Amino acid sequence: SGRLFGFHRLIDTTGSVLGPLVAAGLLILIGTSAGTYRLIFALAAVPGLIALGLIWLGVREPERSVAAPAAAARPLPWRFWIFTLGTTVAVLTKINDSLFLVRAGDVGIHRALIPVLFAGFTLVYALMSYPIGVWSDRIGKLPVLAAGWLVLAVVEFGFARLPGLDLALWLFALYGLFYALTEGSGRALIADLVESHSHGSAYAVFYAVTGVAVIVGGYGLGRIWDHVSPRAAFDLSAVGSLIGCLTLAGLAWSVRRRPSAEKI
Repeated sequence: SGRLFGFHRLIDTTGSVLGPLVAAGLLILIGTSAGTYRLIFALAAVPGLIALGLIWLGVREPERSVAAPAAAARPLPWRFWIFTLGTTVAVLTKINDSLFLVRAGDVGIHRALIPVLFAGFTLVYALMSYPIGVWSDRIGKLPVLAAGWLVLAVVEFGFARLPGLDLALWLFALYGLFYALTEGSGRALIADLVESHSHGSAYAVFYAVTGVAVIVGGYGLGRIWDHVSPRAAFDLSAVGSLIGCLTLAGLAWSVRRRPSAEKI
């Protein structure tokens, strides 16, 4: 459910808030030298190693019954493909997080404070994930996802205009809201769109397709950033996010036209 996925994102994202704050503290105390960055990356490896140890020693996956071959061979439903298509178009043109932080330097935020900024929008993401997950269970996940991509379109359009420092901080907060609206709800929606025996295939297809789109789009937007302008890259991203929003809104409308359809 959206509630469970939202709770997962809340807990998972807490570390993404604390880590950048520690990094910012080191940059402020020691300075923004190459040695400081090496120390930060070395320290960042420690929690990852601890997590791997906990998974290796303490996590055991329950045994599962194998689905019948006939059931597993059923094609994924068309609504899943429409959702995947809309999300792929949106992520194909989504500005990478790192370029948002580069843009922060353009509006006058000191390099040592960039991790604090990252922690700030991640904190918004963490705090809003659970209540938005509960909300998505009540009104449906598709409207929540459409709202998320609309929020991102506004953020990207705003950063294209090189906003002042105050407006930039608000846009970063909205960027955290975008993640809260889309991450947990998107994962929960896939489980709702396909039958239980197809969950593994559906997640594999979705993340394979959107993952390739992220790589291709990231490269293309980076080229536009370097050879045209940052504004052009953000404007193109805003258009792609709006297309994703409209696709998901149209899918939500098609679902609501069927009286027997559940909220998804």
